[in-house]
Amino acid sequence: MIENFTNTKENFKELCDKVWENNEPLLITRKNSKNMILLTIDQYDEFVRASENLDYLLKLNESARQAEEGKLTRITAFDHEGEED
Repeated sequence: MIENFTNTKENFKELCDKVWENNEPLLITRKNSKNMILLTIDQYDEFVRASENLDYLLKLNESARQAEEGKLTRITAFDHEGEED
């Protein structure tokens, strides 16, 4: 769904209900491309999880690249004895 800012202000409750019922985000267009997105909390949580998963996958990919280049560091439990969390 896409709505301009003025229409969103005038119909906010109805648009919130549509976002919730259709489980579809609302793109709110504003002047000077200062656009916004209205999401349900479930949609937001899903976005955050996907973002965190992407960060994790990128780190794994970087680790695999380093391993292929022989840039490995061996760490054992004994390396951290006496350290506090």
